Amino acid sequence: MTTTTPRADARRNRQAVLDAALRLFRSDPAATVTQIAAAAGVGRVTLHGHFPTRTDLVLAVVDDALARADLAVQAVDLDAAPAQALDRLVAATWAVLADGHAAVEAACRVLPAERVEALHQPVTERLAAAVHRCVAGQVGGGDEAWLVVAVSALMHAAAAEVAAGRADSAAAEERLRASVAAVVGGR
Repeated sequence: MTTTTPRADARRNRQAVLDAALRLFRSDPAATVTQIAAAAGVGRVTLHGHFPTRTDLVLAVVDDALARADLAVQAVDLDAAPAQALDRLVAATWAVLADGHAAVEAACRVLPAERVEALHQPVTERLAAAVHRCVAGQVGGGDEAWLVVAVSALMHAAAAEVAAGRADSAAAEERLRASVAAVVGGR
């Protein structure tokens, strides 16, 4: 018979809490620690052993979601044609954002806006590079920083529509990709 070490149990409990928090945040970004502990199948003491405060838990959930997003965008080849590279980046980010948007919504409720923005920085930097390549050489130049903000807003709006049940993920992704192409490439 194999026994599980406490360390493995602790890792499993921590991941169960993170998974449960993300699930609950999808329907209620204000879900309580008590609700999250129950959904994870752990006690509040166990949850607080990993995350002393609800803010610590929210930060861990958003860190986890943004780490997945960062891995997804790092895998995108930005050396392709500029518009194609941006489209690939949006598609790769969408796959993660659609799932992790609830974590960002929860974070926006407990963290200062500057902190949420700083957490997004690795993903935003790749997006800015792709936007820069798309608009470089266009007549009139353009405000690249504004375009990055606009694309980010479109992505979060699409994720919010899916979360609210007003769009399915595939349709939202299709509309998102067309909108980004129009905003960045159609100038």
